[in-house]
Amino acid sequence: MFAVGDSIVVRTGDYTGFTITKDYFQLALHRALANTDLEKPIDCLVSGDALMHYQEDFSDSLSFFPQPQKDVLDSAIFSDKPVINFLSGQYRLKKPAKETRSYWRYVRYAFIAWLVILFAGKFVEWGVYHHQQKKLQSQITKTLNKVLPAAATSDDPKSLIEHEMQRMASQKKQDPFISILANVGSVLKQFPGAGLQTLNFSDNMLDIKLQAKELSVLESFSRALEQHHLVIKQNQVSTGTKSVIGEIKVGRA
Repeated sequence: MFAVGDSIVVRTGDYTGFTITKDYFQLALHRALANTDLEKPIDCLVSGDALMHYQEDFSDSLSFFPQPQKDVLDSAIFSDKPVINFLSGQYRLKKPAKETRSYWRYVRYAFIAWLVILFAGKFVEWGVYHHQQKKLQSQITKTLNKVLPAAATSDDPKSLIEHEMQRMASQKKQDPFISILANVGSVLKQFPGAGLQTLNFSDNMLDIKLQAKELSVLESFSRALEQHHLVIKQNQVSTGTKSVIGEIKVGRA
């Protein structure tokens, strides 16, 4: 044992020991010796003359030997020596800081890998959507040039198409397809929750396939079609896991 300022450092084994203030050292040592069954005095290696005066009070239980501090800290001298342990329980060596830091390094690597996968997935998703958008835009442009060549050079093709639809719908001899499609289109704009899947026109009837999250949306859509002077001759509904599919056959009244 040796003194450090107002404290005394006592090593009791390879991985055991304690520190205590000088004011309480003698009292604590008395209590520890009272609970220890000794067959012979315990050897104490003492560094510094300041601690040798304790030898008079503990001559029956402790044998004090002056030693340099470097010898007091040498673990080899504790191999066959009985010791006193003031610790509250068994001493357990903590994990080295290097091992703890290695765990955090693995956590950082995992976090970086997660970020890379996340952004890579978003980039791939954007690439797929961008490709689909370009493909769909090309199909729309091709169809638009074929049906309405003037729209290709227009700054506002949407308005041009709407104007052309209104002109065709207002003709005295209306085409059944244009008439029904115009009414269905105006109704469909009122229901953003209804997604148009397919259209098919045959025998003056327009077959519509819609998808919605709730059945009430399809029911309200059907009632709105009837209010636009359209006749629903067939209405089939199939329920999926997350959506409702409605197939409606619409004609003019």
